[in-house]
Amino acid sequence: MYVKVKNIGNAVSSKCNLLVYYNKKNYKVVSVPKIGKGQTKILKVKFYKNLASKTKVAEINYKKLSKESDYYNNKVKFRSSIIGKSNVDLVITSTKVKGSYCYVKIKNIGKSSSSKSSLIVYYGKKNIILLRFLK
Repeated sequence: MYVKVKNIGNAVSSKCNLLVYYNKKNYKVVSVPKIGKGQTKILKVKFYKNLASKTKVAEINYKKLSKESDYYNNKVKFRSSIIGKSNVDLVITSTKVKGSYCYVKIKNIGKSSSSKSSLIVYYGKKNIILLRFLK
């Protein structure tokens, strides 16, 4: 699986780690290099294939070793799926908050068409909206 990380801060990030987990026994930690402000990195995470359809959590800088102004935007829940031998790979390419609206661009960079999908938007620890996409 691939995880796209974007630095939305005002400075270059320091090196840190990305934690992807299903539970306390099933997790992976990936090293994240420095990322320039406004820049993105796509990281390959070798996760457990039997958990592909399960909800997982990705959290960057989970030990809070790098100082940030906001730690609440470092964690996201997600679910991916594998269809046959070809993959659907939906990635969030950009986000923008304008007033009370949140704009999210999603792109399928995989080799198969996506089926119905959902996106859960969090603010802090609260689930504020669930969006469902038909295709």
